[in-house]
Amino acid sequence: IPNDNIIELTSRVDNEKVMQYIQKDLLEPYRSEGNPDALSFVLASNMMSVGIDVGRLGAMIVNNQPKTSAEYIQATSRIGRKNPGLVAICYNQSRSRDRSHYEQFLNYHATLYRHVEASSLTPFSDRARDRGLHAVYISLCRYLCAGMLPNEAASEYQKDAEKFRKIDEIILNYVDAVDPGEKDHVRKELEDIKAEWELRKRDENLVYKSYGEHDLLKKDIEQNRFRTMNSMRNVDGQSMVYLLWRQ
Repeated sequence: IPNDNIIELTSRVDNEKVMQYIQKDLLEPYRSEGNPDALSFVLASNMMSVGIDVGRLGAMIVNNQPKTSAEYIQATSRIGRKNPGLVAICYNQSRSRDRSHYEQFLNYHATLYRHVEASSLTPFSDRARDRGLHAVYISLCRYLCAGMLPNEAASEYQKDAEKFRKIDEIILNYVDAVDPGEKDHVRKELEDIKAEWELRKRDENLVYKSYGEHDLLKKDIEQNRFRTMNSMRNVDGQSMVYLLWRQ
């Protein structure tokens, strides 16, 4: 039976208590014989939208529509991770934005991810090129060069063939229009990408993607020149950090 245990997850709470709530108190389940430590309600700010991975959370009331669709998705996805959950939105009729979401509720939720705001980045920076340039090049080759579309056509690549040279022109012309100072760096990296693809086509079973060992585009978690993101949820690798404290 639910009790009246209520906690608050906002900036008004000390960090130590926040960590205790997330790592210990929120994990206490209800039991048939009763559990006085189980929490019934959590009053939370947008702090709830990140890092709360608790399977027992089953219902949420969202007070007013969050400012961004990304925050809305992140916050409401905390619910129903282990069992089916319920999310209710409490709109404010005095806010035009809330009224719009109420009127377009079905259409908005049917195309929810289409409304996610674009992430900003510096065009053609080192890390942007490292994470995405090869995918752009391979995609353009696949869809703009005759005979390269089928999944198994990855092994048909020839870096010096005339039909692939136009892909270089498309990319370099775009760089020239956006950030001319990076054009030489992009040209050099394109040569590296083409050389790597030429090397890999020695594998007669090479395909663009099959989630196997013959893939040209590798999983993002692999240490590979052609590691490719398939989700915007994680854009950076993780590394362990050890803190040494001395007095």
